[in-house]
Amino acid sequence: MPREELTEEQVMNAVDKVAEKLRYRLNQKGYGSFASRHEILGVMTEEFKEFVDAVHSKNYDEMREEIMDLAVGCIFGLACFDEKTIER
Repeated sequence: MPREELTEEQVMNAVDKVAEKLRYRLNQKGYGSFASRHEILGVMTEEFKEFVDAVHSKNYDEMREEIMDLAVGCIFGLACFDEKTIER
């Protein structure tokens, strides 16, 4: 199946939108880190389930919001791993 290709600019626009949503969430919820890898797993599992539900509902706007929430959670989780704020 042929696939459309995105430009680098289009991909970077998506990255900028995720960064903007991450800043929004941090201002809303604070900068407290995830406490454990299990907390990260719980958040990611819940966000993934919500994305699956949105896909099944065929609601494009919901799908977009849920994949954004997954991306934000992944980036914040990665920051917690990189800064070693979770148990090892």
